[in-house]
Amino acid sequence: MNLNSGSIVLAKITQIETYGLFLEHENTATRIFVHVSDVPGSKESSLSEKMTVGESLEVQILQVAETKEGTKEALAMATK
Repeated sequence: MNLNSGSIVLAKITQIETYGLFLEHENTATRIFVHVSDVPGSKESSLSEKMTVGESLEVQILQVAETKEGTKEALAMATK
């Protein structure tokens, strides 16, 4: 499965920061970043109060890039 702009996928949260979430899409081993402003409800509570590492989150892919090392990284927004 290839991730493309507009794809909606389920990914697992691997890291929670004050500025956003890092996730991994297991089928493609793509590292995904979701900025805090793209997480619904993030203005009412901090991400660490709302989410947990290991939790799955549905996201819409905005952009995909390949690093120099050949790994894929994506920018996304949470859909729910």
